Amino acid sequence: MVNGRKIKVLVVDDHPVVVQGITSLLVGEPQINVVGVGMNGAECLSLTEDANPDVVLLDINLPDGCGIDLIEKLKEIKPQVKIIIITGQDPSPYVNISMKKKADHFLVKDCHNYEIISAIFIVLGKEPPYHKEINNSTNNMLTAREKEIMNMVAMSLHNKEIARQLKITTRTVDYHVSNILTKLGVRTRLEAVLKWIKTVSA
Repeated sequence: MVNGRKIKVLVVDDHPVVVQGITSLLVGEPQINVVGVGMNGAECLSLTEDANPDVVLLDINLPDGCGIDLIEKLKEIKPQVKIIIITGQDPSPYVNISMKKKADHFLVKDCHNYEIISAIFIVLGKEPPYHKEINNSTNNMLTAREKEIMNMVAMSLHNKEIARQLKITTRTVDYHVSNILTKLGVRTRLEAVLKWIKTVSA
């Protein structure tokens, strides 16, 4: 809830199947209200002005341009709006530029349902609701690569150090760490480490 009302979410994607899947998921969450669906950048900006959403789920590839180019425009219309970028592509090239433009989170389209819900709550600084999927053990939530990175985060290694040791880009590590925080339902690396330590020692 935001100020005693449901969280207002705007979904922006030009793929009807994706839109239907995301909106169906969000409609089933009692604390969320889908206030609009945009199929392109122009509709996204217009709906943000009219519907005043708290969160915009924004696809990167839109018919009239790149979703990333809309971030600053959306923040001009509503400075406090939270923007979650969604992509079906390899996210590595987009993470840094999205965050520099003040996007609040990043998701891939094949993520679990609970990751989308959790991300919406987390960017608003709220505790994610507990879903059936989250009742799985924390250890089972993470992929093999995410577990590897989480172990290194727990050793106080910075993302650049992790990237160097794993021979991957820092952007890729940034993306994995962001995903880990969402999956664990936490906002900071310290919270993630504390939750991870409890899991592996259980």
